[in-house]
Amino acid sequence: MAATFSTVTAMTLADMSRRYMSEDKKLATQINQLKKDDPILEHALWIATNNIDTHKVNIVSELPTTTWRRLYQGIPYDKGRTTRVAEPTRQIARRFAIDVDEMALYEGEADQNAFRKQEGELHIESMQNFVAQQMFYGDSDSDSDEVRGLAARFPYEDGPNTVDGGGSTSTCTSIFAVVWGPKAFFGIYPKKFKAGLRYRDLGVFDAEDASGYKYPAIGDEWKWDIGFCLADWRMASRICNINVPYLTIKHGSANFVDLGDMTVDAKNMIPARKRGNIKWYCSQSVMNALEKQARDPGMVHLRYGQWQDSKEVLMLHGKPVFQCDSILETETALTAMP
Repeated sequence: MAATFSTVTAMTLADMSRRYMSEDKKLATQINQLKKDDPILEHALWIATNNIDTHKVNIVSELPTTTWRRLYQGIPYDKGRTTRVAEPTRQIARRFAIDVDEMALYEGEADQNAFRKQEGELHIESMQNFVAQQMFYGDSDSDSDEVRGLAARFPYEDGPNTVDGGGSTSTCTSIFAVVWGPKAFFGIYPKKFKAGLRYRDLGVFDAEDASGYKYPAIGDEWKWDIGFCLADWRMASRICNINVPYLTIKHGSANFVDLGDMTVDAKNMIPARKRGNIKWYCSQSVMNALEKQARDPGMVHLRYGQWQDSKEVLMLHGKPVFQCDSILETETALTAMP
């Protein structure tokens, strides 16, 4: 017996006609103007959780005390202190369905499968955009359905490993410096599942329209279990409160945003032995400002023409810097620690 699903937002005939050429019923060329550029997804390291759906990390909070010893004097016992942190995972999911009779209007199984693949790519891209957004801005403290991203780990302008950019409006952005690794920042997924997207062909099932009447539909399903862990808070830093409108101000003028000074401070907050593995992430406006300030002698130290993984990238203080569309330019300025 076919399964019954609740109301489905299915493709209409008009939707289908836009996806196909009207004359020969071939798939039309599709230009996705909503596609985002988030290279952070390419850099993410994913590790299975060490618990069912959470990853527990022991963070050293205090080292054992070292003491002087004299002859005929005992040595006191001591131990290091640790804090246990449990990082959660959450599941995101999407479904796509189309009336089977509408699909049958188009000739050939190959074209029908190509259509499903084309639509599937849009759903996958939507999920990737969501994961990148959560990687930066997920906050499980304010919303239990979310995971904990980078911004939530550096929530104050004067907090540890945070540089204050001086902005005080709701037109701010951030630069993140990240070290990837199992003892640094990494993605997590439940140990019973596979990493990344999981796909299921729903086949033909009974869907329901808005009135509760059933109709046969064919559909696809995608699931992705994600979470993030910063095993050592020193392995990332954030430059917050960068006032976006001020990024166009020239050096020497009032309210100039000195990205060179701020990125040096953020870089040196990360332990020296790990700085070689830093990757920088910023918004488009910040990338524009970095390149323009680099033309002024004595300002940003930026080099062109470096290659990583067969891709040309810019190097900021010798470390690769990437533009990420998921980094907001509408952040509300952070305040001081209470």
